[in-house]
Amino acid sequence: MEHVRAGQGLRITCLNDADRVDELQEDILGDGPLDDAARALHPWRGWLSLSEQDVIVLVTANDDGRPLGLVAASQRATQQEPFLLLEAACVSPSARDRHLLQRMIAFSILSLARRDMMPTLIAACSCSDAYGRTNRALRTDFTGAVAFPDPDTPTINLAMARTARRIAGAVRPEARYAVGSSTFYAANDRDGRSPQSSLVVLDLAASDEATIAADARRIFRRRSSHQPVYAADAAGDWRGTKRPLPGVASNRSPSQISRPRR
Repeated sequence: MEHVRAGQGLRITCLNDADRVDELQEDILGDGPLDDAARALHPWRGWLSLSEQDVIVLVTANDDGRPLGLVAASQRATQQEPFLLLEAACVSPSARDRHLLQRMIAFSILSLARRDMMPTLIAACSCSDAYGRTNRALRTDFTGAVAFPDPDTPTINLAMARTARRIAGAVRPEARYAVGSSTFYAANDRDGRSPQSSLVVLDLAASDEATIAADARRIFRRRSSHQPVYAADAAGDWRGTKRPLPGVASNRSPSQISRPRR
């Protein structure tokens, strides 16, 4: 699945080919610049394997193939419900569309829907308040969506709190989860002095699949807002990565394109 937004200079691709995923793992994660960004969502994990993800959405510049953003997610489940876990979400500072991260998440939902895997529960862990705000902002974009935690509501949604607790147990069973603040702590940090990351959960189940898909298409297609986007603490940073990615079209001549490392 691929979409070119010529007016915005973007090429958005859902990667399904195993060879392309392996080359992306080598060219981007293998070089290190995305590794730190992946740990911004899951700092306890030492390595992100793209081959284990159920959906990978890659955004590149349409003119020279440089990477601008990536979302990788996997299907998980608690004992009571399935959920989609965002494993990595990264936006390059050179991307000028401040809605790019939301577009990539929407494209991920549409890609899964085409495979009859429509998610109705989406979760992410982050050390970044900016990333958490971005994920919660999707609540207003999806019909009837509920976010946890919701800073705009003074009371706690107890049903969502129970769902978040189950998801926390599935994602990080070794950690202590404080449901009031939706924050993970080390198991031995009983005083809550060193928060590790926060959990954000988005529930779309109030809508049927057709409505979720329609909302995702609207988010994906909405007009670009050309403003400086997400600093490194919000969604990661490809520092100095200029070469095009494997299998991604580029207008440069073959002599200008570096071959993937083997």
